[in-house]
Amino acid sequence: MRANEVWANYALKDRYTRADVMGVFPGTVLAGLHGPLREVREAMSLMALVTQGLVAVAVLAGLTLLVRVFAGGLALLRALGALRRFVLAVAWSYAAVLVGLGAALGLGLAEGTAALLSRIVTARTDVLVRAQVGWTEVHLAMTFASLALLLALLPALLTGRRPPLEDLQA
Repeated sequence: MRANEVWANYALKDRYTRADVMGVFPGTVLAGLHGPLREVREAMSLMALVTQGLVAVAVLAGLTLLVRVFAGGLALLRALGALRRFVLAVAWSYAAVLVGLGAALGLGLAEGTAALLSRIVTARTDVLVRAQVGWTEVHLAMTFASLALLLALLPALLTGRRPPLEDLQA
């Protein structure tokens, strides 16, 4: 049976939903699925943001340690007459290279993982799934890299403020 009006579809569903027969209304089933899937997506987005925040803190800690590792060399530059802004630029450049490589490698790994998981899901379910890294993920990675590079200014600024003699003696 087929209905020509929207209300008639609901009447057909009610007519065939009994104890011995069940009418399936695909729109109702899909609407019932969209609600939980939307909630799962929102939860995953929140988890991604929290994870990005934790990674930003870890990157800042790592950059601070990196600056401490190179403190002797940076202090030598200062002792030889390099300007503070040059030392800041060198320290920040270390961070920029590391963050840039990390973002590029992360996006590459995400693309490879998405392609692999797409093939696995497609093979197991016979439903064509095409997952790939889109502009949303690229924007997220670039936003994170920008935030990390802004945070990288903190250890770089602290390097320029330390007396070179302290780092040369260590």
